[in-house]
Amino acid sequence: MKAYNRFCRKAMMAVDFEQVKDFAVNDFFSRQPEHRKQAVAYSYARIEKGIADKADLLRVMDYYKQAEKAYRKVKQ
Repeated sequence: MKAYNRFCRKAMMAVDFEQVKDFAVNDFFSRQPEHRKQAVAYSYARIEKGIADKADLLRVMDYYKQAEKAYRKVKQ
C-alpha cells in the first residue's frame, strides 16, 4: 500500500493531473473492453474500501500509467 500511496502522491503533483484523471475516468475508460473496465473498477473499489490486495494496486497503477501515456500522446 505504501508504493500505491507514493504513486498517487507523485501523480497528483503533475501539472495536468486533473486533466489526466478526467481522461482516465471518462474517455480512456470508455474505450476499454468490458472485462478490463470491470477489473479496474472492482480493483479501485477494493482500494477505496481498504481491502485491496497487491494485484488490485498494480492493476490500478498500470491502468493509470497507460491512461496518462495515452493522454499525453493525444495532447502532443
